[in-house]
Amino acid sequence: MNKFIISIAVILAASGCAKKEQIEEVHNQALQIAAALAKEEEHSAKGHMQLEERLTQLSQALSTLSSKNAENMKRIDALEAGLRESHQEQVARWDRFRRESEDEGKKSVVVKDSLVGAVYLVKNSGDSSILRGQEISIISKKDAHKLLEGFENSPLTALAKSTEKLARSGSTTSAAYIRSFEIELSSSRTTLIAKTKSGIDGKYSIKGIPPGEYVILSVLKSTLNFGFWLVPVTIDSAKTITMDLDNSNLAHLYP
Repeated sequence: MNKFIISIAVILAASGCAKKEQIEEVHNQALQIAAALAKEEEHSAKGHMQLEERLTQLSQALSTLSSKNAENMKRIDALEAGLRESHQEQVARWDRFRRESEDEGKKSVVVKDSLVGAVYLVKNSGDSSILRGQEISIISKKDAHKLLEGFENSPLTALAKSTEKLARSGSTTSAAYIRSFEIELSSSRTTLIAKTKSGIDGKYSIKGIPPGEYVILSVLKSTLNFGFWLVPVTIDSAKTITMDLDNSNLAHLYP
């Protein structure tokens, strides 16, 4: 640029027609033009750099978006795979449930009564007294033996026996026996395998007792008499067992 300005000044001087003031003015104008061109070139360079920087930023942003998009696609694919697997598992479960239901329906399993019977006492007159609402329990043979042994050796039972003849009425003695038995039943921690009550007709039934050997426990409580049944019974899953509770298998009757 300076060479260009000098060349103009030389040409003007050589022509001999230019004054010194004209040459200086041209020189100054040339300097101004050169400064403007330099400034414009500088701005152009800065603009170019800013453009490159912006392009670089856009490229990085696009790369980041592309990476995130790839991750999102992977997540979507994993989610779709999980949903397909879950759906397949649900279909498999439903098929299993349907087959099992069909199998159960084919078996037509009916829960039968394991044990049935009636509870009554035959009076001296020959009439029968039906025992309604009588509690009947199923206990193990071991618990029955422990309960009976504890009751017979109880101090309260011994006291009831000693006062039996002295009592003016059976109610006093009966209450003493009942209290002794209840205490022993509570303290022995007897496990009740099944429990029911006799109906208005004196009959009872118990379902779902596992096969095995048990003892039927039922306590007779009245104002005049106390007694209880401890009747051995063998439960068979193939048939219903009938066992009445009456005078013939009443273990004890006090007084």
